[in-house]
Amino acid sequence: MPNRSSHYDPDILYVCRLLIEGAHNDREPSVELTTKFALALLRMAEQAPKPRGRQRISAADLVQERAVISGARARTVELIAARVPKREATQQAAEEARKKLAKTRNLDVLTIIRLMAARDQKTNT
Repeated sequence: MPNRSSHYDPDILYVCRLLIEGAHNDREPSVELTTKFALALLRMAEQAPKPRGRQRISAADLVQERAVISGARARTVELIAARVPKREATQQAAEEARKKLAKTRNLDVLTIIRLMAARDQKTNT
């Protein structure tokens, strides 16, 4: 097999698939691959596209995030009514929202503040 590091070779995948499916049908717990096959598979795996950007969010997580952001906006209003300075009220409400979202989303306090402000701008226009 020539050394083609930037070439995708479907023949290697086909042969490996046959070996693995044959072992699976025979209920074998493992499959032996030659070093040549293993190196070719590793080269192809290294060329696979890497995930970039933000992770996709499930619809349920997005709904929960929006509900928590709306709750944080309401909490900010409550804190301002209790005579807490606006900046501190926003910071405290965002910190509480971050704790509520900690299980599903890893958002920074500044991100939550920005989302709250964006939500305010949508409702004011």
